[in-house]
Amino acid sequence: MRKTTLERKMEVYGRWGLSSDEIMLAFRSHPLCMNLLEGKIMETTDFLVNKMSWQPRVVARNPLVLFYNLERRIIPQCTVVGLVKKDMCLSSFLLIGENLFLDKFVNKYQDDVPCLVDIYLGKMDLAEPGSKI
Repeated sequence: MRKTTLERKMEVYGRWGLSSDEIMLAFRSHPLCMNLLEGKIMETTDFLVNKMSWQPRVVARNPLVLFYNLERRIIPQCTVVGLVKKDMCLSSFLLIGENLFLDKFVNKYQDDVPCLVDIYLGKMDLAEPGSKI
């Protein structure tokens, strides 16, 4: 990796208030996180920090989540977990496989939140008029 690329990626992660030590921890944990596009880093981190209220250092400790698709994986899983559990560790649900996630969070709570499958599959938006959650 060229030095200018590394410096630029350090600056992108630094915009979230991460120290150089925290950024290097993410890099050592998953070196390819420095290859992600700036827009992908910013968009995913923005969602996790500003919408889900996680600290940037939590994202830096789990840089693998930055590789996941925001619309197809992160948002649906975070939405489901936000409905059925509170204050969960990021890695306890985003880093597990889809089948295990479905068993632990969707199927398990389907009786408590009947439209959970539709929400997970993106067939229902929580902001839809008439949604009963």
